[in-house]
Parts: sequence; C-alpha cells; structure tokens
Amino acid sequence: RPPLAPGVGPAMIRPTVTTEARRTFVADLEDRGFHSIDRRRTERMRTDGGDRARLTNYTARYVVESSVYDSELAIEAWLAVWIRDGAFRIAGGAYPTRGFDDLLAALDIEQEVDPTADREELLELVQAVE
Repeated sequence: RPPLAPGVGPAMIRPTVTTEARRTFVADLEDRGFHSIDRRRTERMRTDGGDRARLTNYTARYVVESSVYDSELAIEAWLAVWIRDGAFRIAGGAYPTRGFDDLLAALDIEQEVDPTADREELLELVQAVE
C-alpha cells in the first residue's frame, strides 16, 4: 500500500476513512440480509491498547423464515474506527436485541438471551483488536 503524501497524517484523512468504513459496514449488513438499517449515535471508547476509537451505533431488522418460526429479529450493530501506530483499525459486529428468545423457543432450544451481555462482549472484542 502506498504511503500517505508528505505532510498528510492519518488524522487528516480519518473523516474520509470513517465515512467509507461506515458505508462499507452498512453494505455488508445489507449483503447479509439485514434491512431497515439506521445509524443512531456515535460514541468514543478506549481500546485495550489505549487508543481512542470512535464507535457508531446502528439498528436493523433481520427476517427469519422457517417451518417453525416466521418473524423478524431486532438487531443492534457497532462499528469502531481508530488509529494505532499510524495505521487505521476497523472492527465491528452485530447481535440480536429482540425476538431471538422467541426463535430459540420455537426451535426448542433452551438458552438465556441477554442483549446487554452480548453488547458488552462485542465491545470487549472490538477493544481487544490490535
């Protein structure tokens, strides 16, 4: 990959990289069958390496159709962008917030569903990215 032009640092192009990362993240969600994707809010967090990351929150819907369950799941997704050692890091993921417990019950699967714990686990994984 070519280096940045002299006098141009990663911080100068961060807005462009963040915008493109967001666009690509939404496109990836759509490619995986998510719809009604809405960008909600932006927050900041510290990674395990001490870097400041910008988090973007999304909500979406995901249709599940089967012989035992036919409904939509509510989904929450997070995308983080930050600079580490002069290079960009991008990480994210998604988890169900509503409807997953009904799907598991329809499939006769006993498992506790905890969207708050899922969010915390996802953000811990994102924070650990080096």
